Amino acid sequence: MSKKTETRNFKMHPKLLFDVIRRQAGTLAKAILEGVMNSVDAGATECRITLRPKRCDIVDDGKGFQSKKEVEQWFEVFGQPHDESEKKKYGTFRMGRGQMFAFGKNIWKTGQYLMDVDIYYRGLDYDLTTGNKNEPGCRIEITLYNRLLPSDLDQTERSLEQWVKWIPIPVFFNDRRISKDPAKAKWDKETDDAYIKLKQNGGLAIYNLGAHVLELPNSDYGTGGEVVSKKQIKVNFARNDIQSDCPVWNRVKKLVDRRAMERVIKKKAITDGERQRLADKLLRGEMAFDYKARRDMKLITACTGRQHSCDQLMSLVNFPQLSVAPKGSLWGDRVHRQQLAFVIADETLDRFHVDTVPELLAALDKLLLQDDKHYHGSFGKLKFTPLDQLVKNMDNKHTILLDEELKPNEILWLRLMECGIALLTSEDEQAKWRKLKIGESKCANGWTDGSAYIAVARGFLAKCQPSLDGFYRVGRLLLHEMCHHSPDTEDHDHDQAFYEEFHDNVESIGWFASHCLVRLPKIVTAVGKKLTKTQLCDADAVVKADKSMTALLKDHPTVAIRGGT
Repeated sequence: MSKKTETRNFKMHPKLLFDVIRRQAGTLAKAILEGVMNSVDAGATECRITLRPKRCDIVDDGKGFQSKKEVEQWFEVFGQPHDESEKKKYGTFRMGRGQMFAFGKNIWKTGQYLMDVDIYYRGLDYDLTTGNKNEPGCRIEITLYNRLLPSDLDQTERSLEQWVKWIPIPVFFNDRRISKDPAKAKWDKETDDAYIKLKQNGGLAIYNLGAHVLELPNSDYGTGGEVVSKKQIKVNFARNDIQSDCPVWNRVKKLVDRRAMERVIKKKAITDGERQRLADKLLRGEMAFDYKARRDMKLITACTGRQHSCDQLMSLVNFPQLSVAPKGSLWGDRVHRQQLAFVIADETLDRFHVDTVPELLAALDKLLLQDDKHYHGSFGKLKFTPLDQLVKNMDNKHTILLDEELKPNEILWLRLMECGIALLTSEDEQAKWRKLKIGESKCANGWTDGSAYIAVARGFLAKCQPSLDGFYRVGRLLLHEMCHHSPDTEDHDHDQAFYEEFHDNVESIGWFASHCLVRLPKIVTAVGKKLTKTQLCDADAVVKADKSMTALLKDHPTVAIRGGT
């Protein structure tokens, strides 16, 4: 048998086209976005979307289909190449209309033509009717296969508001305009390629000529914000990602990265996304900053949540060793605060793409050796000890003491805290009226169940004198526990809401301390004790300050003082 070679063509099975039509879009909002982009490509001056539980209409005043030949070539044939003379802004694959077919029976009306598509019942066959009453532009009427729930309607509207936000023509959703002209908006930077606005938090939304493509996580570039391209971005088939060889985006992302880095370097506090971005750039050798700037970057998170730089970590002489634990770990927090070891949060390992602390130390040594020829690998000399070895002889019991078990000094503290806690503010008013308890714990100064009580450890109180300094320390602990609205006797994390509530109310610690100092003489007498010389001096100082303030208010009645005793 003689050898024979022939050239053949790959072919598409009808089922593949059917699947492409059905599975391009994951949501109705994405399908509607395709309809809006078609309107822009058709030269429309506006696009109107009407959505009801069983019906979606997309209407524009574009040029529509001008002839039967155009219907046959551009509507009927999927993947028909675009001609440059069409001047399409978005059109690339000529597949997008299939996304609308997937969600319901379609009636397209344009000029004298009506196209009836129902892939669920008729598959890839459609009916074309000519000679109809002229329809200006294009009207798409979609009878949905599945009735939308109220939550579906709301989600579709919210998604469309984001996705068509910068479409260059007016887009209306149920008669409300949801698009803006990017040329009239305020931006941080405008280039020939794009409009750019950066912000600290959230993701970075990318818009291709005003149509949403994707949102990149904050950690990708260490910034959030919006980028609206002025030129077509090269996107993938589903229009939800950017091709790596897109020249427009490659120019834009360099600018975004540079501006984000310049801003981050100047900041005193950075976000987790910015911190991840800095670490990634360090590891890739892309940091165009001097070695001191790199060593000062706070990229190392302790389990307590506090951020540290490489220089700070090397200078922590009070810590004899290193360990690792999840951020918010009760045991890690205890070991760290007692300075038994500097306990690194395990998220720091993830940030530097390593699995162990020794690997992290080796990576930091390598990074610093690249920058400073005088650096001698200090991190490699630090000792690492697993947390379980450090805590094996510790216990985590929290015991509430009965009133009859309290010592006289503890009864004094309990009465002082009870009289002053209402001055400590919290977003949760109930927190002011949690029952105050004194207890025993070897791993916490205070704890709460988040609703019924706040307990203060007797060991902590033993270190606090009933003085202005002691009242401030106790007030700070009570406010800390008041900002916990769930139990904190196990591992817990201090999230952004916790820090914001504590920060917003930190001045109330002073009111608490002042109030306790004023009430101290009466409470001391009530529990059968006497004031010390230090306490008498503090009480005198308060009385003198009160007299001075009274005189000030008398001479200047417009002066307003918050708090008071």
